[in-house]
Amino acid sequence: MPQGVRVQISPIAPFIGYFMKTYITFFYIFISFIFLIFFLSCGGDRAGDLIKAPNSCSIESENEFVYEYMKSTYLWSDKIKHIDYMDAKYRSIEILLEDLKYKELDKWSYITSTKSYDQYFEDGQYVGLGFSQAIDADKNESIIRFVYPNSPADKANLKRGDKILKINRLSIKDIQTYNLWTTIYGESEVNVSVNLYVLDKFGNHKDINISKDIVSIKTVLYKDVLKIDNKNIGYLLFQSFIEPSIQELDEAFEYFVNNSVDELILDLRYNGGGRVDVANHLASLIGGNLVAFKIFAKMRHNKNSPYSDYEIPYQIFQKNSLSLNRVFVITTQNTCSASELVINSLRATPNGIEVITVGESSCGKPVGMYGTNFCDKHISPIQFSIQNADDKGEYFDGIAPTCSEIDKIDRDFGDINESMLKTALYYIKNDQCLIETNSRGIKKKYKQIPLEGFQKEINAI
Repeated sequence: MPQGVRVQISPIAPFIGYFMKTYITFFYIFISFIFLIFFLSCGGDRAGDLIKAPNSCSIESENEFVYEYMKSTYLWSDKIKHIDYMDAKYRSIEILLEDLKYKELDKWSYITSTKSYDQYFEDGQYVGLGFSQAIDADKNESIIRFVYPNSPADKANLKRGDKILKINRLSIKDIQTYNLWTTIYGESEVNVSVNLYVLDKFGNHKDINISKDIVSIKTVLYKDVLKIDNKNIGYLLFQSFIEPSIQELDEAFEYFVNNSVDELILDLRYNGGGRVDVANHLASLIGGNLVAFKIFAKMRHNKNSPYSDYEIPYQIFQKNSLSLNRVFVITTQNTCSASELVINSLRATPNGIEVITVGESSCGKPVGMYGTNFCDKHISPIQFSIQNADDKGEYFDGIAPTCSEIDKIDRDFGDINESMLKTALYYIKNDQCLIETNSRGIKKKYKQIPLEGFQKEINAI
């Protein structure tokens, strides 16, 4: 697609322009429709069942299917060792997948139920308590980072900054010592009860019994327009790239357009990723006319893969796009996958957009999945790598911050004195970082709890 074409205006130009715009609009709708069918998610795409599903759902048939699917579509298929998948030790497909994974780079391939997968990516729901937490290992306590509205945690009046001292009567130290994080909260089923001993941010101790339920995810957790030094600065805390995100993002950017924002601070500190089409939508809303007709991402596969390499264009004619020539993005090690894709794609040279990152290095996932269903299960192995228009990707060590800062979890979102927002605002005002250091110069206070498999996609309890 040609870029930057200059035309001479003539008396019939408005009519030509109308028909050209109409043609191009339908062309991109068609292209978008094709990509919607063949390419839906960075955390689980539906590109078609290229390997025939097993005829039966015996463990032997499931093992054979997983092995053949990995050998064919896995990005690192050349690293898969030949194993006897009929061996009695492979009593579950999860054990088999672990043995097939290229552990040097792959921290993400997983198997979950089709119900849980669809519930999260399509409906924006999961079974849980509705909060995210981090660990302060030095103090043997866990701290709540955010709470989903109307979740069991919200109804129990848990807040950002509250400290969890015990879970089901066990101290955080014991949970850490015996590596109980994957089991301490019990099964992911409605009505499973959990006891929390909490020190709230006002200094009150609470003994809380809370039961799991269906949590509806709000992906735009916070938005505001900050009026500072005659500038309107949009601030958006965005949590997940899932189907319901499209409407939430459209509403947020309509709010920004109506308030004539001059700058945007995109807070992705807890965003573990999700669907590529949603990442494209967000990047297109930010870039607007600056990215029209340009390449959003290039998808690359293993040399024997049944998937062909291809490119994805930015979405065009987004009515609430901002067309900003710079954007600030708040990142941590929880900023992953589709979040990193937005950063890497926008900063490509053809766009002319400056991307200034604030916080910590991101998680380092320049790869993604299509995945497929079988026997009421969903497998999502890593199946492609992602590059931007400059052919740059491979950021397995994460995307380093322009300005370093840590998430202190001591103030509410949108508070201009909250550490990471404050650092971004300082740069907007002074065109330089608040702290002149590199990402290794600041000691992290809190660490992510060790979530595994599909729970890592959800990135919340």
